[in-house]
Amino acid sequence: MTEAMTENMISKDQLKALLAKAKQNLPVEEPDVDAVEYDWTRPHHFSTRHHRRLKEFTDELDIELAEQFMSVYSDEVTVTIPGIEEHFATKLQNIQNNTRGCHYLTFGEEGGAPIGMVILPKRSAVHWAAKILKDAIPENVDEAELSQLEMSLLTDHVKKIISVLSNCFTRHNLPALKSGHELTFEEWPLENITDFEEMSVLEFAVADGEEQTSASFAMLSRSFDSMFDISSEQKNLTAKQIQDLIVGHLNNIPLEMECQLGTASAAVADLMTVEEGDVLVLDQTVDAPVELKIDGSVFYHGKLGQSMNRYAVTITDIVKKPANSIIQTG
Repeated sequence: MTEAMTENMISKDQLKALLAKAKQNLPVEEPDVDAVEYDWTRPHHFSTRHHRRLKEFTDELDIELAEQFMSVYSDEVTVTIPGIEEHFATKLQNIQNNTRGCHYLTFGEEGGAPIGMVILPKRSAVHWAAKILKDAIPENVDEAELSQLEMSLLTDHVKKIISVLSNCFTRHNLPALKSGHELTFEEWPLENITDFEEMSVLEFAVADGEEQTSASFAMLSRSFDSMFDISSEQKNLTAKQIQDLIVGHLNNIPLEMECQLGTASAAVADLMTVEEGDVLVLDQTVDAPVELKIDGSVFYHGKLGQSMNRYAVTITDIVKKPANSIIQTG
């Protein structure tokens, strides 16, 4: 069974025409790439080496963020950034749409479009505003409404948080950042960013002795490129490795196969009187071949059988190969 399926999988030869141009321009070196375990559903903008460098960046950032909070709270504060998560913009937007109740303040390079934002959940916003004003934390945070004064003070505080991020940027050969004008609520603010842009999320937790709150920086992953000179090293894959990645990905795409045994018709009155033990006769004889369909198209004919105490189908005739159909429709 495995050998038969392998024969129907897309081959490297079938992709040569698609990769002809890539072969002319890509370098000769062939770093190790695991085509089977490569996850195509999430971005891979940073390598392991890049993540080590980013850890140094976040270690500096959480210390300076803590200093900013302590200057406002007049209390001991610790800030921790567990790491950086990569998402496509569309996934990040869906997450925000599903959670709702967040404030946003955008940031970007001077004179340019926004490249990121601070994401501030409502619970954190209410807590921060109360701490800034030295007020008691409201008992029902979820229903609390921020006053105009609280929103103004909170906006200034978030702008200073963006300034802390900007200072870290410039120390690591990244461009300085400028914050937007005011906090927005619930509406996704990065309309200039396309769905499949790669975005990095740095969530930071703020512990002030009373409660732990959190917020996040979300920004384009390419904002960090000049820290690593990614443009000169990306992507160091040969044509063969790109081919292997594509083949490995396509060969592991699951396809649902449907087997229809037959149909039956009965009057409504008859169906209303069906009882346990009654037999419903289908329009297909037991020795007639059945059809195996993928996405509504017939690919195989077969005969019913059983295997490991389950219904099974023995393939008797290959109508068309799935690999050929995938290439033609792709």
